[in-house]
Amino acid sequence: MSRRPTGDNKINIFNDLKRYLKGGIVTEHQPVDFLPDGFTVRQIDETGVSVIDNFCSAEEAEYLIEAARPALKPSRIVVNNESVTDNYRTSSTAALYGQSRKDKGLIPLLYRGAMLLGVPYTHVEAVFVTHYSSGEYYKKHEDFFPGFQGDRLYTVLIYLNDLGPEQGGSTAFEKLRLSVTPKRGRAICWTNRNPDCSTHPETTHEAMPVAEGSEKWVIQLWYRRYELLPPATDLPNAPATDVTSAVASTAELPSGVRRLSAGIGT
Repeated sequence: MSRRPTGDNKINIFNDLKRYLKGGIVTEHQPVDFLPDGFTVRQIDETGVSVIDNFCSAEEAEYLIEAARPALKPSRIVVNNESVTDNYRTSSTAALYGQSRKDKGLIPLLYRGAMLLGVPYTHVEAVFVTHYSSGEYYKKHEDFFPGFQGDRLYTVLIYLNDLGPEQGGSTAFEKLRLSVTPKRGRAICWTNRNPDCSTHPETTHEAMPVAEGSEKWVIQLWYRRYELLPPATDLPNAPATDVTSAVASTAELPSGVRRLSAGIGT
C-alpha cells in the first residue's frame, strides 16, 4: 500500500535515517537522500570488485582533502603486530574519523559504505585520508592479516582526485588482472574476509607509483563484523527533498522513465 507524501516527509525521512543508522533498525526510509546524483554501482565481471561512480561529490572530495592536508603524517604498516613506518609504503595519512576526531563531513560517506555492504556504519574502523606525492606508492598487500588490526570484512577505497593513465597512481590487482585509474568521486569495494573468517587472497593489490608532478588523494573505509565506533551524535543535516517543479520538456530521462502530458493521471 502506498502513502501520499506529506509536508513533513523530509523531517520523517531524516528521523528514520538516524534511527536506522544508530541502531541498525530497518525502516521504510533508507538513506538514499545522502547519495550524490549519478551514484552508480557496477560489478566488474567475476572479480568480486565493484566500481561505484559518484560515491562522493566533487565538493565532498575537496572538503576532505583540505581537512586532511594540515594533519598529514607518514603512513604506517603493521609488522609483527606493531605499527611502523617502512619504505614498503611511502605515503602520508591523516585521521579524520575515530575516537579522537570525528569530522562531520565524513559521515555521509560512512552511510553510503554501510548501505552498500549491509552493515551498520559504526562497524567502520578509524578513517584516514591518504596522500601520495610524486613517486610514492604502496607495494603489494592485502587489507586483511592475522590479529585484531587485520580483522576486516570489507574495503571501500574512494578516490578524491583525478589522475590520467600517464600520471600513475592506479590500483592494481595482479591476481585479478585488474587495474583502476583514480577518478574523483569513484570508489571501489571488495570483500577481504568472509563471516566464517575465510579470506580472499585474490584481492592482493598495489598502489602504483604516482608520476612526477602529480599527486593522489584517497580515503579508505574498512568495515568489520562488530561495532568499533560509537554512533555519531552530531549528524549532518538531511539534504532537502522537496519537489519544486514538474519534469521539464527538455529533461534527459533514464530508459523507462517518461514525462507525462498535462492532464494525464488526474
